[in-house]
Amino acid sequence: MSCCSETSAKVVKDPVCGMQVDPTKTAGQSQYQGLTYSFCSLACKKKFELNPAQYMQSDTELPLLQPQSVAVPPAAGAPKGAGVR
Repeated sequence: MSCCSETSAKVVKDPVCGMQVDPTKTAGQSQYQGLTYSFCSLACKKKFELNPAQYMQSDTELPLLQPQSVAVPPAAGAPKGAGVR
């Protein structure tokens, strides 16, 4: 038997501010696309509810960048100057 009968609570991330939140002690929760989101404060909950899609970017995605002109290396055997856009 373990010395501690209490299990650690699952902690989730507030999608607005990124704070770690215990869903059993949250300031509020919202449903979006079949999932429940927990918030550290009612202010974060209200921000989320105004535009939930804004907060759906995963941690692994990079922010979208504006297209820019870039130099692309020319293919083997291409004439000099090829590949500059």
